[in-house]
Amino acid sequence: MELGSLPFPVAGSMPCPTRLTFLAVLLSALAGCSTGTSPNPRSAINGGGPGSRLAVVTLNGPDSLAVFSGFNDMERGEPCQVLLAGDGTLRCLPLGVNGPTDGNVFADPTWAESSRLVRRRTPYAGANLAVMPDPANCPTRWHVRELGTQVTGNPPICTQANPGDPCVELPWQSVDRYLLAGEIAPASFVSFTERLGVPHDGLRARDLVAADGAWQQSGAWDEGRGLPCSWILDGMGAWRCVDSDRAGWYGLWSDAACSVPAVSYLRGDVGCAPTIAVGDSGQGCRGRSGIHEVGAVLPGVYQFPDPVSNPVCWAVESPSAFAAGPFWSRGVELSPATFPIGVEAPAGRGRLAAASVSLGTDPRPVGELIDRELEFRCTAGYMVNEDVLRCLPTEASLAMVVDNYFSDTLCWSRLAWSTGCDASVALFHDPSDTFDRYYRLGAPLPGTIYSFVGNDCLPSPGPWPEGVPHLLGADIPSSAFAQLTYELRIP
Repeated sequence: MELGSLPFPVAGSMPCPTRLTFLAVLLSALAGCSTGTSPNPRSAINGGGPGSRLAVVTLNGPDSLAVFSGFNDMERGEPCQVLLAGDGTLRCLPLGVNGPTDGNVFADPTWAESSRLVRRRTPYAGANLAVMPDPANCPTRWHVRELGTQVTGNPPICTQANPGDPCVELPWQSVDRYLLAGEIAPASFVSFTERLGVPHDGLRARDLVAADGAWQQSGAWDEGRGLPCSWILDGMGAWRCVDSDRAGWYGLWSDAACSVPAVSYLRGDVGCAPTIAVGDSGQGCRGRSGIHEVGAVLPGVYQFPDPVSNPVCWAVESPSAFAAGPFWSRGVELSPATFPIGVEAPAGRGRLAAASVSLGTDPRPVGELIDRELEFRCTAGYMVNEDVLRCLPTEASLAMVVDNYFSDTLCWSRLAWSTGCDASVALFHDPSDTFDRYYRLGAPLPGTIYSFVGNDCLPSPGPWPEGVPHLLGADIPSSAFAQLTYELRIP
């Protein structure tokens, strides 16, 4: 998880934004903006509920679907997320404020903690705070700090990948960087406790319940492994509950041949030593995951600038730009059967349903929606050419139309390249970033691939994009995708 910044000014300081992220929805709601009319404002919420102080934001769809999307602390006037606070208690800490977005960056090459720098991102109220991880604790604890003095001029700043590494001096960048001031008392934020359900096939439902009565579902508890877990799709398309504290691989490599992936936490999640890493299964099924052990800590990592046009493996000079903690080698692959399996039980009876895994009679949302009418999985998003929130196909449901690959000798009919076993829709994103166009995914290409070579349409010699080339089917107009709205439900 990366604690980033809000891509918009403070709520109320400008007209209501059109393209709203979840965070924008929260602040816009506080400012009196609206993202639309809920189909049924009193409909039951899948995945969570409000308390006396914490409001919830729901993602609403047709036929009274309402899915929990986050909390808003009405007393402090800020969106928040449940994290382990500095006092060791789960609390709803500010969401979207400044954090260690540059990795470990200091104004002093001695790494004095008092010289740690954070980057101020946006001029809204929460921009005066920073949520910082404490790498001395496992699991990670988060401290809410006020921003202190702005560092100006051109002082030497440096970064490190891991504690104890030598200083790597960075050129000064013209961004707002601040020292940290005092910590805000953890007791200022609403506390949560863990509640486990009855055993079901080796799992217990896991909920987080706030002191004010708010709650949210939070995966499950694996009784066999004795730790919390959350759902992923394995290489065969089955839901598995895998350790919530897990690393992943994100395009970096552990060796100079770029043959074995390096694993790490995403930026911000530091302080623990994961035993499990999850990432692309390597079986040609985008959106499905392989599960591996975590290997030894790496002294450095490597990357391909461009595996097709520039296939040269080179050492990364500043690994902390990718992750705030260490990198590990990827260990042996584990059998998915090591982890509990779940049965999908979509929640909702209308066109859209919340993709959920059932623990007995308790559906647990997994973060996606299912469009029964168009027959694909989808998530909230915007098309480039309109400002309407819609349920658009997930990455696993998509094939991509790549420019300059065609199925005919006139180079007229474009091809879509599918890397997902569940792909049923093709997306053409205009290179000028002016529109998106969706198509039904047609049959695999039975013949030759053609490309423009200069002004001539000729058989393409390759290299070709990853995946299987498909013909394009019927156009899907934007109006065909289900419309969604966000709603702030105040206690």
